[in-house]
Amino acid sequence: MMYANNISVVVPLYNKENYIVRCLNSVLNQSYLPKEIIVVNDGSTDDSMRVLVNALRGNPLFKNVTLVTQENAGVSAARNAGVAKVTTDYVAFLDADDEWSPHFIQEMVSLTRQYPEENVYATAWQKKVSEDEYIEPKVRFDREINQPEVINDYFKVASNGDLPYMASSVCIRKDTFEALGGFPEGEAMGEDQSLWSAIALHQGFVYSPKVLCFYHVGMDDNACSINVPESECPFSQRLNQAVNDGQVPEEIQSDVLRYTAAHLLNLVKLNLQKGNKVAAKHLLADDRCKLLTTKYWYYCIKAA
Repeated sequence: MMYANNISVVVPLYNKENYIVRCLNSVLNQSYLPKEIIVVNDGSTDDSMRVLVNALRGNPLFKNVTLVTQENAGVSAARNAGVAKVTTDYVAFLDADDEWSPHFIQEMVSLTRQYPEENVYATAWQKKVSEDEYIEPKVRFDREINQPEVINDYFKVASNGDLPYMASSVCIRKDTFEALGGFPEGEAMGEDQSLWSAIALHQGFVYSPKVLCFYHVGMDDNACSINVPESECPFSQRLNQAVNDGQVPEEIQSDVLRYTAAHLLNLVKLNLQKGNKVAAKHLLADDRCKLLTTKYWYYCIKAA
């Protein structure tokens, strides 16, 4: 059995009794096992912890799992609490309703060895609707990527489609995570993008085109579909302010603004799906939306 002795895994858990065993099994079935797995129970009110313990009690690898319980404080607080207990140089995150291919950690070991000077590593990911239905995210690089490489235009890529990586498909140096303050707490949506964008302002990330992470869509308690913000999220506000204050390198300012525009239009879409046309119109009134003159933008205007 191979161990990745320099990588830990943090799993935030809140009311995922139907998915947490699948999630943990995908970690325990890795070709390279992480040194430690830290599950942070963020005040679950269902049977998540009982289901987890009962299902894995007989698994000899369960000894590598540390269970932490805290009062409900949100996914950012749970992830941050987990990282605080990590004893390795690198940490990977896996949400309790997502899963990995058996070779995810092995690929992270390979990437960190191949690019030891970098701080953030990620693989391609897919959306999983059912056991036999997958959706390819619309990640639009300006070239075909056939092997691992350093990507330095996060904002350009992210403003043209889906994010190149998400929380469950990334591994980050612990000291880099801590230097940036971790995930912002008390923000209901976009807390992961806050950290990714803070990183992208100053450095790139290593990307592997191998699809090794699966984001399950349509899961219970999905914040993106339940609590739709009616105004711009804090991470986007901070980026816009940073551009206005001259704190963003000139060569990426336009891409950063387009990134915030993509966020605004995503909120427009979500609000329209909820039937909230007032909020959608307010969001569309922001001049940044005009930076993305796409068919989708015109659709939003017509629908609002």
